[in-house]
Amino acid sequence: ERSLEQAVSASSTMWPCPSPDCPNRVALDDGQEPRLQCPQCGKEHCLVCHATPYHNGKTCQEHAAASGASSSSGGNNRTTLDEEASLRDWMERTGSRQCPRCKMGVTKEDLGRQKSQRAECHKMMCRNCETRFCFKCLTVLTSSTTCGCTGDNHGFIHPKTGRWVSHLRKGR
Repeated sequence: ERSLEQAVSASSTMWPCPSPDCPNRVALDDGQEPRLQCPQCGKEHCLVCHATPYHNGKTCQEHAAASGASSSSGGNNRTTLDEEASLRDWMERTGSRQCPRCKMGVTKEDLGRQKSQRAECHKMMCRNCETRFCFKCLTVLTSSTTCGCTGDNHGFIHPKTGRWVSHLRKGR
């Protein structure tokens, strides 16, 4: 299972089902519609923007715009804008970032005790999609690429198992 998760995290063509706790992972070829009718959880999703159900005939941006328009026609667009501003404020206050792949909010534990952003390890693994990335610059990290913000000898802590996961393959 760990090897599969490593492959999914390192691949730009492998995607996890957006349903929380769904173990399904799928390959998506270039140009293929990012639609998933998940046989494990039974839900239909867009693998890119995580819309449920899939937005037939619309791009992710068109779907987001239409969703915003439908909420404004219901009279609650102001509430949505207030909620988004509140979320951005909270992320700023807590030092949270968004996963570069699935956009889930990610925080560093005990951020207040860290000496500085330059002195601490920035390697993170998203709890939602298990993408490995740099918390500082948001570069997606693979077994053969690095960003240089943290030493290459540092690894990741798997968010679900708590186990250490190496970053670069040996010989690099």
